[in-house]
Amino acid sequence: MAWLPLPAALECLLTVSAYSADRYVGLSAPSPGSGFTTLDTAAHTITGAVDAAQAGETVWVTNGTYTLSAEIAISKGITIRSAEGAAVTIVDGQGSTRCFNLSHASAVLDGVTVTNGCHASAGGGIYMTAGTVKNCTVASNAVPTGAGDVYGGGIYLAGGLVTNCLVLNNYRARRAVGRGLLAAENV
Repeated sequence: MAWLPLPAALECLLTVSAYSADRYVGLSAPSPGSGFTTLDTAAHTITGAVDAAQAGETVWVTNGTYTLSAEIAISKGITIRSAEGAAVTIVDGQGSTRCFNLSHASAVLDGVTVTNGCHASAGGGIYMTAGTVKNCTVASNAVPTGAGDVYGGGIYLAGGLVTNCLVLNNYRARRAVGRGLLAAENV
């Protein structure tokens, strides 16, 4: 077996680590900063850390209730993971916006409570065309209205995987299907 000279080995290590970092979100971070790579410089919003994250990275969300004014789009291969689980990490759509939209095959949402999300046609809490949602509680989300049929009060699943989640007390309009979760055809 051939060994690389020490400087070349260090160069390889530095190159690999430059492309993989964790990002942090914390409501009480003392001074949010560029990159959000420590708990002291954590983003105050999940969207800020998601925007900064690169494919393959994890966005760690600390305990708290994170209120949204717009949905969080996960369109790259990142993981959003709570630090201590769904019971203490809550994402609240305030009854005015869908909470998450997953559209990348390697996107993962892990261990949060998704609540009070709302959308006019599909997926009040989560809309998925790809990715994985696991270890989450999806509760009290709604698809309350719509000109036509509406789908999936809690989760609308057009692709991807939902596993080990509690889906409860979600709402959909009278002409709708899938109060908690609706899996589209061929899913």
